Amino acid sequence: MLNVERPYPPLLKIPAYPASPGAREELEIHINELMKLGVLRNKLPFKLYIDACGEGIGAALHQVQIVNDKPYEGPICFLSRQIKPTEAGYGASQIEFLCLVWALDKLHHYLNGSVLGVITDLNAVKSLLNMKTPNRHILRWQIAIKEAEPQIPIEGINITDVGTEFFEEVRESYKQDKNCHILTDLLEKYCKDASLVNSLDDIQKTSYDNGRVHLFDGLLYHMSKHTFVIALCSKMLINPILLEFHDTIYSGYLSEDRTMEKINTCAWWPSWTKDVIEYCHSCDRCQKANKAIGKRF
Repeated sequence: MLNVERPYPPLLKIPAYPASPGAREELEIHINELMKLGVLRNKLPFKLYIDACGEGIGAALHQVQIVNDKPYEGPICFLSRQIKPTEAGYGASQIEFLCLVWALDKLHHYLNGSVLGVITDLNAVKSLLNMKTPNRHILRWQIAIKEAEPQIPIEGINITDVGTEFFEEVRESYKQDKNCHILTDLLEKYCKDASLVNSLDDIQKTSYDNGRVHLFDGLLYHMSKHTFVIALCSKMLINPILLEFHDTIYSGYLSEDRTMEKINTCAWWPSWTKDVIEYCHSCDRCQKANKAIGKRF
């Protein structure tokens, strides 16, 4: 029988809290408050938060309402879905733009006649909305948004600062890494300097020669058959990725294969498969669990 009063081990680190019925009841209160949806007010403006990843897209519709004589922003509804097989090849900016179009279509009953502000963490959404020579997907989505605007005035697309600190650290790390610095120069200046290309390490040189490395907004992206993900080079940035996709409560100490599968949709660095294997093998919790069930690794 599961003891619901016993805290999950990673939560025992910092800050500590007492394992008691009172703590459980307080936790239930906080969870219920977080999940409480607001009552729709048609005359008030809406905020639409959108986000996407390699596996799905999601949106949250918010409103700022007066609660106890104070302005309070709360959720009205949440929606999400998985990425379809036909959408798996889209880039990060296309997926985010698709998320906006899909959310407007699903929420038009809420939004008709109301002013809407869109909040995203990807600056490229603005560029795609105003692109002069779009491909067929972007053109179709642009038309869908233009058709929706008379009924749903979009007052602007705001770029949140979520993750901007991380991306700035990635850009700074490129300056300290020989290969990333060379790749950035080659792609930024569209130069074909053979001596620069030959000075790359074998893995990076192969990726560059095969057209797998791209530069967007100062960030390097690595393309494979099924993924298009950010390239990392600093251990200070790689270690949190390994921790997030293996150790945290959201991952639950996934197996080696599942950890690789998750990281493959998020980031790339030259030795990523080797690092994932070593990280999983060095995990005390995994080794104890494997020993208990007789697995070698």
